[in-house]
Amino acid sequence: MTLRSRLVVLLVAVVLVVIVTGGIVVVTQRNFQVDQVDAQLRVAAETIARLPGGFAGAPPPFVGTAPSQRLISDLWIAEVGTDGSLHAAPSALSGSARPALDASGIRVLRRGRPVTVAAHSGGGRVRVLTMAHPNGSGIVAVGVSLDRVDSASSRLSVAVAIGVGVMTLVAALLGWWVWRLGLRPIRRMTKTADAITAGQLDQRIDPPTPGTEAAHLARALNSMLDQRQRTEEQLRQFVGDASHELRTPLTSIRGYAELYQRGGLPTPEGVEDAMRRIRYESIRMEHLVDELLLLAQLDQARPLAAEPVDVGQLVRDAASDASAASPDRTITVNTTAPLVIVGDEHKLRQVLAALVTNSLRHTTSEVSLRGIAGSGGQVVIEVDDNGPGMAPDVASRAFERFYRGDPSRQRGSGGTGLGLAIVDSIVRAHGGTIELQTDPRTGTRVRVVLPGVPPNGRAPDTASPQRSSQGTASIL
Repeated sequence: MTLRSRLVVLLVAVVLVVIVTGGIVVVTQRNFQVDQVDAQLRVAAETIARLPGGFAGAPPPFVGTAPSQRLISDLWIAEVGTDGSLHAAPSALSGSARPALDASGIRVLRRGRPVTVAAHSGGGRVRVLTMAHPNGSGIVAVGVSLDRVDSASSRLSVAVAIGVGVMTLVAALLGWWVWRLGLRPIRRMTKTADAITAGQLDQRIDPPTPGTEAAHLARALNSMLDQRQRTEEQLRQFVGDASHELRTPLTSIRGYAELYQRGGLPTPEGVEDAMRRIRYESIRMEHLVDELLLLAQLDQARPLAAEPVDVGQLVRDAASDASAASPDRTITVNTTAPLVIVGDEHKLRQVLAALVTNSLRHTTSEVSLRGIAGSGGQVVIEVDDNGPGMAPDVASRAFERFYRGDPSRQRGSGGTGLGLAIVDSIVRAHGGTIELQTDPRTGTRVRVVLPGVPPNGRAPDTASPQRSSQGTASIL
C-alpha cells in the first residue's frame, strides 16, 4: 500500500471515529433526557395515586404540600375507571402534548413501565406511564410530551453533523497539505530516481517548498547525485590518465622488442642501447604502478604506522638528501625542537622528498625548509622557493592526480603527476592539512600542518641532543 493510500485510509478512519462518537453522544444525551422524563412521570403517578378518591373534583394544578407531590402543569393526567370510563384532568395542553389514547388503549399498556406513543395531533410523541390505583378504583395514566427532548436531540444532532462536516473538511485540507508538501515531492523524487536509474544521469530533483523535510531531502539527493557524477568523471579521467601514462613506456618497450625481432639492431651497440631504454621505461612504469598502489592503499584508509616521529630530524634529512642530489642548489633548513608527532615515518619522509623534489625540478632559485611548532601543539612544515610561482588555475588543481599544468602532457620535466596527490593523501591520512600559497612575484610555499603528540603521548626515548637542538643550518 502506498503512502497516499495509507493517508486516505487514516483520514477516513478518523472521520468514521468522529461520526460514531457523535452518534454515541446524541444517543446517550437523548436516553438521559428520557430517563429524566420517566422519573418525572413516576413521581407524578405515585402522587396522583395517593390522592383520596383519585383526582376527580380536585382543582388543578393538583399541587400537594410535599415537594415530591408537586405536579408540573405540562402533564397529561387521566384515569380509567373500573367501568371503562375515561376521566382526563382539565388542562391547556395542545394536541401535540396529549397522547392519542382512549380508555381501551390505556388498559392495554403495561403497568409501571413508561412507553412512547403518538401524540393526538401534530406528529409529536408522548411518554406515558400507567399505574393501578391503590384503592382499586381504576388505572392512573400520566403523560408528558417529548417535544423538548426531540428538539434538544435534533439540535444536538445538527451540532454534531456540523462538527463532523468541519472535521471532515479539516481532515481533507490536512491530507491535501501533507500530500502537497510531503508525499507529492517524494513521488516526484521517485520518478526522477527511476529516470536516473534508467540512464538519464543529468536528471535532478526540482526543490519543493523550502523549509520542509522534502526540500532538505531533495537538496541532499541532488548533492549526492552531483558528487556521484563528479566521482564517476574523476574515475574516468583517472583511468584515462593512468592508461595514457602506462601506454608510453609499454609502447617504447614493445617498439624496441619488435625492432630487435625484425633485425633492426644488427650491432651490439644498438642492442645495448635498446636494452638500456627498455630498462629505463620499465623502471619508469614500475614507479608509476607503485605510486598507483600507494594511492589505492591511502584511499582505502588502511591504518598507518603509529609511532613517535621527530619531524625536525625528517626536515634536516630531507635537506641533506636534496643537497646531495643537487649540490649546485642552495638549500636552507630551519627547525625548532621538539617537533614530535605520532605517525608513519616512512610516509612522512615521502611527503618531504616529494615537496623538495617538486621545488628543485620546477625552479632554479633557493629552496627553504622549515619545521616549526604551531598552535595547539601542532607541527608545521613549510617548503619555500623563489621561483616563478603558479598560475591560479594551476594552483587550484595542483593536488589532482596526473595533473601537470601542461595541456600537451609533455614529460620533459619528468614525473607522473602523482607526487602532490600522494602528498595530499598522506597528510590527510595523518589527520593534517596542506595548503599551497603561490604568487608569480614571490614564488611558492607549501604549508603542511600535522597534529602533535596527544597530551598522554610520549616522545621517542632515543632522541639525541642533535634532534632536540634549536637553530638554523645552511646546507650548500
